Amino acid sequence: MAKITVNLTTTSLEFENLPIGSYTATITEVSQENSKAMKPMLKIKLNVTWQGFEGRVAFLYCSLEANALFSLGYVLLAADLYDKDELKKGAIEFDPDDLIGKEIGLLVTRDRKNPANVNMRAIDRTDATGPSQDASMTTTAAAPAASGVASLF
Repeated sequence: MAKITVNLTTTSLEFENLPIGSYTATITEVSQENSKAMKPMLKIKLNVTWQGFEGRVAFLYCSLEANALFSLGYVLLAADLYDKDELKKGAIEFDPDDLIGKEIGLLVTRDRKNPANVNMRAIDRTDATGPSQDASMTTTAAAPAASGVASLF
């Protein structure tokens, strides 16, 4: 492989999570992978579209295990591929590529067990409000309920 020359003097080498809050984001890639525990999951790449945070990249990881489908359910609802009643009827078949290009909301909260970490999940894009004034917001305290996405399961 040929040598590559780069100049990183103006590049931040620090990773910074999105601030606690809720944002709009567009799904740009979906791939089926295995978790570290070798369980099937979807890895969903998003580009944040909320003003002031445009171009930031986030990832959602949705288990495909029967006992952990809630994350995928939130994504399917937020992307308007299904409504809550359709998801409750039984097994569904969908093409993960149908998610690409969909704008969803992204809820960012503090992890209750490790407050230095954040959790992310899909919400209805109309529930996005931007960065929160309450930086202590945890997963259970932060779920918007207006769209019904927060109360899926």
